[in-house]
Amino acid sequence: MQTLTINFGGFYESWHSDIIDNEIDQNYCDDSGEMPEDFDYSKINYKALKKAYCKRYLSRVLSEYLDDEYGLKIIFGFECLDSPRFYNFETDVIQARTTNRHHVALLNHFKKDFDFLSYLKEDTKSREGFHSFYNFDMAINNKDNILHVYILKFVCEKINRLFDLLQHEPFLELINDVENIEL
Repeated sequence: MQTLTINFGGFYESWHSDIIDNEIDQNYCDDSGEMPEDFDYSKINYKALKKAYCKRYLSRVLSEYLDDEYGLKIIFGFECLDSPRFYNFETDVIQARTTNRHHVALLNHFKKDFDFLSYLKEDTKSREGFHSFYNFDMAINNKDNILHVYILKFVCEKINRLFDLLQHEPFLELINDVENIEL
């Protein structure tokens, strides 16, 4: 098994958090579309919602996108959500796992993908105010098992640009999948 770091864009001020907020509103609004006056947001188990969201993101968004766009059948298992203490320098990342066979297939495919290689050249360049820890050669040669991080960031950024087309479909009834959401 391989452990993967997936920089999906995080929850802080993102469409990911908007989906969770919309799910809460849809599940708890009254018939007129208003939240009850006595609704207590502090009783929402956001940690459980984020975990359920990440699991669904891996299986219904990332895996399906890789299959549809690249013909890659990659199965991800959720490990945990790493959230920074402060969001000023970094954001949430998903830690996941996949088989060694799927990991190798992912790397081999994107080492030949022109769009990804162009992205990798740009993303590994140092520029004013930013010094890249990995240069292109280090990344493409998978130093410190870093290549999958760049690949999955590339794919997640493409997914993020397609957000309007997704229209929350994979996340409908997310709250119903989460345990312990008693109000």
